[in-house]
Amino acid sequence: MNPEITEVAEATETTGTAQNTGLSAEHLAQIESRGILPEWAAANCISCDIPKASVMLAYEAKSAGIMLVSDEYGQWQFRPDEPWISKTGDLPKYRTPYHEYDLFLAKHPSIDGYWRDLEALKARCFAIDGKPYLVLTEGGFKAIIGCQNDIPTVAVVGVTMALTPKSKGEPDLIPGLKRLAEAGFNFIIGFDSDIKPETIKNVGAAEKRMTKYLEAYKCEVLSVTGHWKSEDGKGMDDFIQNKGIEEFRAILEKAKTSEGKKTAKPPSPRQIAHQLAEDYRAIWQFDNEQKTWRIWAEKTWEKLEIASFASLIKSTIDARGVDYKGFSYIADTIKLVECDLRQNHWQKWDRKRFINFKNGILDGDTGELLEHCPGSGFTSALPFEYKPLKGKITNVLQALEENCPNIHRWMNLAMKGNVKKIAKLLAIVNGCLRFSFHGWQQFVHLIGVPGSGKGTFARLLEKVVG
Repeated sequence: MNPEITEVAEATETTGTAQNTGLSAEHLAQIESRGILPEWAAANCISCDIPKASVMLAYEAKSAGIMLVSDEYGQWQFRPDEPWISKTGDLPKYRTPYHEYDLFLAKHPSIDGYWRDLEALKARCFAIDGKPYLVLTEGGFKAIIGCQNDIPTVAVVGVTMALTPKSKGEPDLIPGLKRLAEAGFNFIIGFDSDIKPETIKNVGAAEKRMTKYLEAYKCEVLSVTGHWKSEDGKGMDDFIQNKGIEEFRAILEKAKTSEGKKTAKPPSPRQIAHQLAEDYRAIWQFDNEQKTWRIWAEKTWEKLEIASFASLIKSTIDARGVDYKGFSYIADTIKLVECDLRQNHWQKWDRKRFINFKNGILDGDTGELLEHCPGSGFTSALPFEYKPLKGKITNVLQALEENCPNIHRWMNLAMKGNVKKIAKLLAIVNGCLRFSFHGWQQFVHLIGVPGSGKGTFARLLEKVVG
């Protein structure tokens, strides 16, 4: 193990941690919520404050978090409690250190040398036709879950990070993966199941490139990427937690080789369209009124242009290994799927009662915050999280003063203390949030001298609804 990791791990064990595992009680609870057992969490993860995380990352961390530490090769991965924006403008959930990245191998809490004794490892592997297969996924937590369930699983820290960087010369498999490939292991790739076209395309390209290099080492490479519904879990760890390990084993049993994919007779467009409609009915719908596809994106049904949906269908079919001859197969499939998933009239919950926030759907009648769900039909969401009112409230103006003192102060000044006028401003805000103006048969007309607050109020409404 890298001496820096050993130093940080030992330092962590001497601080106030849960059960002397190197993990805080909060971090241990987070990891256990993923279905990871305490002994596996303790063997592979430590809590890091900002200074410790900065040492291991070799650059300044902006948050404390969980460090996943590999059993071999010195690879580790950091999950910050509060992700920070990268130089490219992204908000990554995980961070990797500035060093030559390698394979993440979960440390077995009771078997020493789990990854060193290769013959014993082959005997533990998932076997197909008597051949040993390692599951290859992305991210340390997924590798831990696989190994915990007696399916030896290795992980790259990013889908494009199975190969050495071009800056080091001609790309090759990263050392840990190369060692296993040369030792005669085969691989089943199990990257995340996703619904975003650009993600499917990028993952598919990375998987194809990785497969090419693995096959150059005489490895047989199978894939189960995209072989389960995204609502059953995006990653293999989510799927196992939601559906069980035996369901995942059944998916592995059905994995096909690239050779088998090419020689198998493809299903007809009618058959594949039926499969896709059944698998994605909950998250794909064709909005007939708008003449556009809509894809469920966790909080809202987002529009997807016809051409982009064609790309999504093609990527999904490609991930299933269907060997079709030309685009006419895709076009016919799209037409049939559209017939199955067409919504003549888009249905949504009553927007005068339900308000879609970032963290849930507020029932305006009961005050209950409900979970986002495709059945709500919402095509937009407010760009804010709902927070319950605080303080002892007897009327709407007191609620405003207690929870939004600056807005209360401004409205009181702009309306010269006129309670009725302030209430009207609040009614207008309420009308915008609840789509109520057409039902009231009213519109807003602001009148006042320059500087009296008309523009400020208009900008406030824009800020409220996004």
